[in-house]
Amino acid sequence: MFTLIYKKLQLYSSGKYVFDIQKRNDNFFYTWSQLTCSPLKWLQVGLVSQRTRVYHTSLDVQRGALVGFTHEKLTFTTNVFNFGWTTPTEVLALGLSFECGSSTTIAKGTHPGVGPLTALAFALIVAAQKVIDSADNVRDA
Repeated sequence: MFTLIYKKLQLYSSGKYVFDIQKRNDNFFYTWSQLTCSPLKWLQVGLVSQRTRVYHTSLDVQRGALVGFTHEKLTFTTNVFNFGWTTPTEVLALGLSFECGSSTTIAKGTHPGVGPLTALAFALIVAAQKVIDSADNVRDA
């Protein structure tokens, strides 16, 4: 996982290797990347991509756009994937920012230290969205 910040631009990417304990051939590398611009302190717009096999889609890498709004320590982001390629997939995220440890300067910006609670919160959001998307795909099938 990394985050690079330069002025109003931010590049973020996170990857995980997912193991399927029943079928070894179903193991895969999951990634989530986004490039955002913050024209206003409370607004983020940008591009997002993910590579997943948690739910079935005709695209190996899904790409889309995102819009996020921040108020104090709360952030709400909506991501729309596959628009124009296949049936769009929406991912909604609600985040709470807090610091665990000291801040680290990265590319002329400040990135708060990421602790295990932040990683757990992100994992729970992603897992909940995957369950919702899987239910939608089953219902649509």
